[in-house]
Amino acid sequence: MKAFKIISLSIFLSCTLSYGQSSFRYMLEKATENVYVLKPDISKYRWVTSNIVIVINDADVLVVDSGLLPEAAEEAIKEIRKLTDKPVRYLINTHWHGDHWQGNGAFAKAFPELDIIATDHGYKGIARNGMVWANKLYPKHFQNYVTSYEKSVKEKQIDGKLLNDLELKELKEGLAEMKNDLNGIKRLIPKFPTMTYSESLTIRSGEREIQLLYLGVGNTSGDAIIYLPKEKILIAGDLVVHPSPFESGMFSPEWLETSKKLEALDFNLLIPGHGDILKGHAYLQFLNALYEEVILQVDEAYKNGISKGDEIKDVVTHKTVTDKLSKKIDFREFVKALEPDFVPAAVRNSYLRIIQGKQL
Repeated sequence: MKAFKIISLSIFLSCTLSYGQSSFRYMLEKATENVYVLKPDISKYRWVTSNIVIVINDADVLVVDSGLLPEAAEEAIKEIRKLTDKPVRYLINTHWHGDHWQGNGAFAKAFPELDIIATDHGYKGIARNGMVWANKLYPKHFQNYVTSYEKSVKEKQIDGKLLNDLELKELKEGLAEMKNDLNGIKRLIPKFPTMTYSESLTIRSGEREIQLLYLGVGNTSGDAIIYLPKEKILIAGDLVVHPSPFESGMFSPEWLETSKKLEALDFNLLIPGHGDILKGHAYLQFLNALYEEVILQVDEAYKNGISKGDEIKDVVTHKTVTDKLSKKIDFREFVKALEPDFVPAAVRNSYLRIIQGKQL
C-alpha cells in the first residue's frame, strides 16, 4: 500500500460529501460507450483511494471497487447517478487493500439488491488482512499523520523546510481532511463480499458478457480480474498501477507469472487500479520486463555468493535495473516514471520469496 499520490487538482471535478467536512473528488474518464472510470483526486497529505470503474448494462450497472471509505463510495454513487438511473447490481472487490473494499457499505445501503463479489482468496484476505488494517493499522497510521501534520502546522515547516503561505494553507487543508478520514475509518462498519468464485465467473447482462477471472498470486494472493471480451477491455485492479507500480505489498516470481497471463489476454484498453486508462499492451509488457529483471538480478547476486538481503540491495539497485530496461527504446518513457523506491522494496520481497522461501 502507498500513502500518498499527487495528482493535478485543476482537471478534477470537485464535490463535497454529505457528512463531515471530508471530501473525495473524481474525474470521470470514458473508456468506451457505457464504460467509465472515476479517477480520484487525492492530495499529497492523504492516503490513496482506488479507481472506481462503472460498467452500464442494459438494465443494471456493474462497479469495480468501492473506495477507501464510505464517503469515497458516496461520492462515486453521486457520479454514477449522473450517468444513469439504473441500479448497481454487482460490485466487484478486486482485492483486500482497504481502498478497494471499505466503501462497500455505502453501495449496499444505496442498492439493496447488490451482490458484492470477490475471489475466494480475496474474501479470505478481506476477512484476515483487511480487517487488521481496518481495525488497527489504518487508525494507527492516520493518527500518526494527524499528529505529524499538527506539529508541522505549529512549526510552519516540514523536515526542516520552512513552508510558504500557500504550502501552509495546503498542509492545513490536508490536516483537516486527514482528521475526517481518521474519524471515517473509526466509524467504519465493514461489509464483506456476498459471493465468491475460485477461477472464473461469467455475468451476462443483456448484450454484455463480463468475465471475472483469477489468474494466480500477484499484488495479493487473490486479485480479481474483470474482462469485457466484446469491448476488449481489461480491468486489472492493482495488478497494474500507472505510471509506476506501488513499492509496497507483495512481489514474487508468482506475480510475474500471473502478470504474463494477464498480458496474454486479448485487450485494447487496460484500466489499472490507480492511474490513467492505457491503450494496448506496452505498459504491461514493461512491468513484466521490470519484474523479470529484478528477479534475475537477485537470483544472479545470490548465485555469486551474496546471500544477505542488505548486501543484495547494495548490488541490485534502481540504477542497475533501469539501466538494463532503458536499452529498449519502447521502455524509456516508462523507466523515467518509475518511482525510485520500487526496486529496493521489490528486491527485499523477491529476496524473501526466492532465497528464503517466505510467504508474504
